[in-house]
Amino acid sequence: GVCSNVALTLKRRDGGIIHALEHSRAIRDAAGNVIAFEGILEDISERRALETRVQEHLSALKTSQESLAELNDQKDRLFSILSHDLRSPFTSILGFCEILLDANENVSETDRNDFIGHIQNSARLQMALLNKLLIWSRLETGRIKFDVKDVDLSAIVAASVSSHLGIARQKEITLQSNLPPLMKARGDEVMVTQVFNNLISNALKFTPAHGLISIDLLESKEDQWILAVRDTGAGIPKDDFKKLFKIEENFSRKGLAGEEGTGLGLSVVHEILKKHSGAITVQSEVGQGTTFVLRFPRLMENIEQSALVVDDDEGVRVLHSRYLKRIFPDSRIIQASNGKEALELAKRYHPRLIVTDYSMPEMNGFEFLSQLRQEPTTTEIPVFVITGKDSTASMEAMRLSGAAAVLTKPVSSTQLQSAIEKFMADRI
Repeated sequence: GVCSNVALTLKRRDGGIIHALEHSRAIRDAAGNVIAFEGILEDISERRALETRVQEHLSALKTSQESLAELNDQKDRLFSILSHDLRSPFTSILGFCEILLDANENVSETDRNDFIGHIQNSARLQMALLNKLLIWSRLETGRIKFDVKDVDLSAIVAASVSSHLGIARQKEITLQSNLPPLMKARGDEVMVTQVFNNLISNALKFTPAHGLISIDLLESKEDQWILAVRDTGAGIPKDDFKKLFKIEENFSRKGLAGEEGTGLGLSVVHEILKKHSGAITVQSEVGQGTTFVLRFPRLMENIEQSALVVDDDEGVRVLHSRYLKRIFPDSRIIQASNGKEALELAKRYHPRLIVTDYSMPEMNGFEFLSQLRQEPTTTEIPVFVITGKDSTASMEAMRLSGAAAVLTKPVSSTQLQSAIEKFMADRI
């Protein structure tokens, strides 16, 4: 028989990998019996490395194209809002100003005060709309610097409730938090406060006198808090649910007392929670009230005493875990077999550091690193990338993407420890 172009992966004594193609055939005697084999092995390691680099560049190009498309969508959404929602109120502002400035207009003192009130309300609404547009656009483009730290959701909610008690009393609405003390999470305190301020403010607009607004803990899971912001207000039609969190829909309703809204508050809430690896959903019945269900990642106990090892090879995971256990004997070492799994574990446990392979299925080390840096809750985790590539360009690209260090296989315990110690020393 003949074998042609059979792909082989061979390991050198030093642990390095050789990619080869086998071309061979059997040699037979006069009776047709196989007496020997002859053939050649073609080293295609350089070709494979080149193919991998081409795929990396294509993947990076695809990511850039997707980012540009998303930015273009954001631009269209902003222009849609700017062309309608920012322009419309100026019609009434300019109209009332013209009447007030027209010497031929006979305007009574009562009408004058009424017109000035309309101008003031429109200006305030525009200011609120602009502020929320700025927050939303900066969230979308990653221009808001998140100050992620350990926070207490219970304390944040208590402060938000306290700041709205005056309005609640004026409207004869009961506003209360039923959360237990010390609900630890990781997040930006200012942004998380914005979430509850927006939701409570919305609830106050649509809850009648003698109604109730409460913030409750629905469930305490190992890795997340599930909260509810409930009101006994007007409710939301089910057909409008899908519009609530989309800025392009700009879903806005007047409050029960005629309060104007920007229609952007829930879009901002949705973006903030997404940046915190959380989520928001809605349950509502018209005339019965509304419940917004929020999910926040929970701060895991001993979160600073864990380290994450990522590699699709089980043997390598075990080996690198042993290395880290020597370096950090008091740490819990957690493992993942690919980048997607590792990303979820990083969000959940917030490990002190990550050691990851570069070449993995589903999500390679470069993509994994990029995703980590886009998440406010994981962006500061040191990542040590181990690669079989000796490409200076690839290694530099990973460093520029935020890798703490890039090491070439095979890596010894001493090399890994030296890289970690150097990074820690430079960080001080």
